[in-house]
Amino acid sequence: MPSKMVRQTSFITGEVDRVNYKRTDSEAYLTACQSLLNMQVTTQGYAVKRPGGIFVGNVTYKVTEITAQFFQISDNQDNYYIIIATNLTFHIYQNVNNELVFLQDLVTPYSSADLSSIDYDLNQDVLVLTHRNHPP
Repeated sequence: MPSKMVRQTSFITGEVDRVNYKRTDSEAYLTACQSLLNMQVTTQGYAVKRPGGIFVGNVTYKVTEITAQFFQISDNQDNYYIIIATNLTFHIYQNVNNELVFLQDLVTPYSSADLSSIDYDLNQDVLVLTHRNHPP
């Protein structure tokens, strides 16, 4: 029997896990995506590219841990920030005249093992970090 092509126009369910992404009998199958790398889902269900950043400089020398993760974000006033996530701490820097200025260290519940699984969404000036083992 020939397969039927289905045009998917909504990703409102977001990214589906590896166990369930082939479950065509699920109601969420038609509104989910297998992978949303560098994408975000709008409130209307469209998948759009996550906003990019600008290159300011190399900050890898500021990190001693091999498991560190980097997040680049910007606010509504076009201020650019970089967050260096390390074991239980986020180091926050701001781009001021193309130079990184240290703002603060933030204590977090994220251990080194959690860092690679952190996902985030930036909406207006609100940054929401999520991880399956920790509440937002």
